[in-house]
Order: sequence, then C-alpha cells, then structure tokens
Amino acid sequence: MRTLFTILFLLFASAAHAEDISYYSFPEPFLVSISGSPKLVQVNLTLVSEYESRIFDNVKKHNLAIRNAVIETLGGSQEAEFKVQNRIILAEKICGAINKVLMNKVRFGGIKEVLITDIVVK
Repeated sequence: MRTLFTILFLLFASAAHAEDISYYSFPEPFLVSISGSPKLVQVNLTLVSEYESRIFDNVKKHNLAIRNAVIETLGGSQEAEFKVQNRIILAEKICGAINKVLMNKVRFGGIKEVLITDIVVK
C-alpha cells in the first residue's frame, strides 16, 4: 500500500510540476552574420522557465541587454554550430548568455532552457 501511495504521489507531483513551466517567445527574430562566413542566420527563440512567468518581466525589462548577448553568442558561432546535430549545444550557450545578463541585472537567472523554434541560414 505504501508503494502505491508513493507512486501516486510522484505522478501527481510531476504533473503539478509540469504545469509550472512557462514559456516566452521573443517577438522579433535574431538576425546575425555567421562568423567566418558570408552567410546570415535568422533565429527565433523561446525561453523556458520553471519559475512563475514573472521571470519574463525581467527578460522584457532587460530586453536590449539580452538581445545583445544573444547576438554576440550567435555572431561568434561557426556555421557548423547551426546544423541540426549541434543546435542543442548552441541553445545551451544562448541560455547561459541570457542567464548571465539576468544575474548581472537582477541577481537571478531563472531560464531553464532555450528552444530554437525556427532557424534559417541564408
């Protein structure tokens, strides 16, 4: 009986936890030139946080600094980093750059993950 209770508790706890996830999509794409290449890349990003959507108030407030950090990260990336198999690593770099800005501005990052929702290399 105790095992059944534990299993049910874990199922409900994980379901409740999943509902706490919030998303924020940048309204405008990021457009940068690729380092060492004449090509341009356009990227749409969505941020994921397990904290209440209030974290995104900080993202909106410091939008210019965050956009700058993302553009620096994307612009410093090589063309190979935009290929499908490397995008998770690129998304992790962007997430780190955004959290660094937030830590410097409000002393709390709070972004769990960055989703690359669209990418075009021209």
